[in-house]
Amino acid sequence: MMGFLDDLFVDPDARGGKIGDAMFDRLAEICRERDWAVMRWLTQDHNYRARTIYDRIGQKSLLNLYEMNID
Repeated sequence: MMGFLDDLFVDPDARGGKIGDAMFDRLAEICRERDWAVMRWLTQDHNYRARTIYDRIGQKSLLNLYEMNID
């Protein structure tokens, strides 16, 4: 089993205060409580600030996300 984080947002005024680290620490606890071996999430390529945290705590997968817009 695994978890999927659909969205993560830290108020701009709170950024840089290790809030993201605390959120991921809690998510890891939830994963252990639920016996999930993996947590996955998406982010935009240009989200460099968040990606510095993501690169430190996780591993980028080999998957690419595709979308097809329907009129």
